[in-house]
Amino acid sequence: MLAKKELREEDIATILQVAADDETPEVILQSIIPKLQSLPKLRRVLIRQLVVVGREKPSLEEPLRSTVSELVRQEIDSLESTQWDPSKIIHLLDFCADNSNIDCCGALLARVMEGASPAHSYATLEFINSVPRFSSWLAQHGKQPTWGGFPSFFTAIIHPWIQRRLGASRPADPTPQLLPLQQWRCDCRQCTEIRTLITTPDREKSSIYSSGNSQHLQESLVTFASGLLSWDPPTSYVVHIVKDPSFARAQQWPKNQAIALSAIRGISTDESVLLDVFGETNYRAILSALDEPNINHSLPHQPSVSSSSVGNEGGVGSAANPSSGNVPRAELSSPTQPPTKRRRVEDS
Repeated sequence: MLAKKELREEDIATILQVAADDETPEVILQSIIPKLQSLPKLRRVLIRQLVVVGREKPSLEEPLRSTVSELVRQEIDSLESTQWDPSKIIHLLDFCADNSNIDCCGALLARVMEGASPAHSYATLEFINSVPRFSSWLAQHGKQPTWGGFPSFFTAIIHPWIQRRLGASRPADPTPQLLPLQQWRCDCRQCTEIRTLITTPDREKSSIYSSGNSQHLQESLVTFASGLLSWDPPTSYVVHIVKDPSFARAQQWPKNQAIALSAIRGISTDESVLLDVFGETNYRAILSALDEPNINHSLPHQPSVSSSSVGNEGGVGSAANPSSGNVPRAELSSPTQPPTKRRRVEDS
């Protein structure tokens, strides 16, 4: 046999195939696997090849099943829990499913969420925009969004996004705060740059070179931008300017609301499914924070369709008789809090 450090996937495949030809699982289980298990870098290779052996030799499939499951769990436990991205998670979900261990996906998602913390949250644009990808993965494998660890996973993404980006309720329209800008006539470079900062929702700060004109810059800021911006005392070189957080949130609120709605609808547009995913208390709080009576309120009217099918375009489950009543305001609960017993929004 080759030295362990020289083993390649084709070598492992050959070793297992020779042992499998005798159709005696004891050789594989008691002699080969213990030796190969001591090489963690080859664990995924070993898993794939054991699954191949089981498929090609039906008499060995059952004896090898528990060993493969144990190896998959060992691989999950060995994963680093601080560097995740949506593509990596989906790749690992595929790894579990492709190797006859789709039920290990729940353990995988639990491992992923171990890395969630205030310093490392999944409330990022990358993750919230990827929610429909995870929903599509479920549909492709014949699973509902309520399956496995996905309810907690979806909540860990959407819950903190809403808390951080939207808050508990819609802020006041910031448009009236912009009315003084109509009287701001100066078109110098600094004043133009400040106005651009104020009127661009996605910009929150800027550093402006005063070019020796610090007094004029200070006067313009005090006259037209008080309450909208904060700034360091001007020097002869540069002024650091930051938007007021409440003003920035109000400007960005419509865009962030649309992002959150798109993510939730990516899970499902069937409110009974969403109640099961988030739990009644949390789901009502989400709708309240989004300032929506129901998840389909701002969608164009469409005929009702059955929500019982899996794999519909745009998510698992499609719109079915959405609620039209207002939802009482509630506080968002912890992402790890178990969902409360489901009750349809229409019944409230």
